[in-house]
Amino acid sequence: VNKLAPWDEAGAGFAEALGLDGDVLAVGAPTGIGSVYVFLRDSTLPDNWRDMRKLAGEDSAIANFGRAVAVSGNRIAVSAPGEDSGNGAIYVFERDEGGPENWGQVARILCPDKPTVTGLGQTLALSGHTLAACATMGAQTVVYLFQWGTNGTWTAIRRIEPPADGHEGANFGQALAATSDQLIIGSPGQTSPGAAYVHLRNRDGTNAWGRAKTLTATAPAAGDQFGTSVALSGDKAIV
Repeated sequence: VNKLAPWDEAGAGFAEALGLDGDVLAVGAPTGIGSVYVFLRDSTLPDNWRDMRKLAGEDSAIANFGRAVAVSGNRIAVSAPGEDSGNGAIYVFERDEGGPENWGQVARILCPDKPTVTGLGQTLALSGHTLAACATMGAQTVVYLFQWGTNGTWTAIRRIEPPADGHEGANFGQALAATSDQLIIGSPGQTSPGAAYVHLRNRDGTNAWGRAKTLTATAPAAGDQFGTSVALSGDKAIV
């Protein structure tokens, strides 16, 4: 068991957000301007992890940078929900961009429906060329799906709104998990028992990301907050 800490005097809010894939760990420290620390697993070292890179957006003084982080292969997504006058932004970094072992910024994704929708990036999930992000729309929250294109841009392809099924509450999208063709959205609610919604890439049409299943607790009760955290691995989901 190893204890990781920021290697400089900054890092306020260290570990409020975590993202891990393979040998790469991203740790968000979003308090104030915010930053993200990237660690690399290295079996040759006594503690097995080495400091790799500290990330910040190309724009200066980004509000709450690192509120949510997600790692997939050689790509890291970092959110800053307070950026762009509160509409939110997501920054994408890729390994070796700008030099060996560097993590360079390759994209900045803004909220596609601002100012109606704000705070993009409250939660994130990233798998390959698919990115999911939660945002606020009026009194409810919604989830956007972005797709990476061969021209290097990220395009919003779907906005998923909470169903009116009595489970959704006000926290739809509080937890997200994704694979290349599956998405699970946690919706723990406030007074409802909560639920998790499974969406499939080609459900209801190519890249339509339709809802395939609603998951609930075995014996649901008000205040359960089912869906507070979610995870996906292959054909298995944990809620």
